[in-house]
Amino acid sequence: MIIELKNVSFKYEKGAEPVFTDLDLKVEEGTCLAVTGDNGSGKTTLFRIINGLSFPERGEYLYKGTVITEAYLKDNACAKRFHKEIGYLFQNPDTMLFNSSVYDEVAFGPRQMGLRDEEVEERVRDCLKLFEIEDLADKVPYHLSGGQKKWVALASVIALNPEVLVLDEPFAGLDSKKEAWLVDFLSELKAAGKTLIIATHKEDIIKDLPPTCGWITLIVEDMDALSGQNDKLQEMMRAFSAFAAKRASVILVGKGNHEDVFAGCEYALDKMAAGLEAKEEDNLLMIGCYEQEVSPRKENVVYETLEEQSDD
Repeated sequence: MIIELKNVSFKYEKGAEPVFTDLDLKVEEGTCLAVTGDNGSGKTTLFRIINGLSFPERGEYLYKGTVITEAYLKDNACAKRFHKEIGYLFQNPDTMLFNSSVYDEVAFGPRQMGLRDEEVEERVRDCLKLFEIEDLADKVPYHLSGGQKKWVALASVIALNPEVLVLDEPFAGLDSKKEAWLVDFLSELKAAGKTLIIATHKEDIIKDLPPTCGWITLIVEDMDALSGQNDKLQEMMRAFSAFAAKRASVILVGKGNHEDVFAGCEYALDKMAAGLEAKEEDNLLMIGCYEQEVSPRKENVVYETLEEQSDD
């Protein structure tokens, strides 16, 4: 297991509402996981934890079996090895861009990793060519368009050749041509054995992501209603995760009291099992529990989605 979160709870300050409570998550090496959810649902927080920029209040985050803590990353050798293996594309590329030229921006990571000048030069030139931004090499990143900044930021991540790519809204601000190119590129990375974790609001793009792509949506709404019910919820989460390893997509849960959430999860789990038995090669099963009443709308949504997949 390359990434594992065990009973992770997190909040940004004392007395604040928790972003996560007892969150469990497992990501196997070489898989592709898409994470969706409303604004404020915790996608970016999850990514910050995975990248060692925030740390659980309770619980553990393990990377390749090693518990990642603030103290662990204070060791320069450990931090360098960890950040070399996990590449993080921030949702806002301006957060990442601070060098005086595009060339230096793409070269920054490899230089920090201590690579030889010749290797840095080769990686930078390859990435500039790959993203077709060679003509921007001497430009100041701050003066670029939003789409160009996204491309430079992504090139900076790829220049490190990380084992894991954590991409926060990589399709935001891209035109349809660049979206299609990026989907193909991510498929190539997946085929090369990279582990991909991608946050996106674009559910239509999720269907085009590499085979074996799982899909989770974070559950954070109406947490007070789930008080005292966490054991049962986590049991269901683990059941969904087991299906995710078998090419299924996973969880889409919205507002409602815990009885609604549990009933929707149980129904979706049954439908997911039926769908897998009928068609094991499905890349994606869109299972949903929405904020309206449990039946009949929820059941119709799940049933119709599976029917559509069966007709393909």
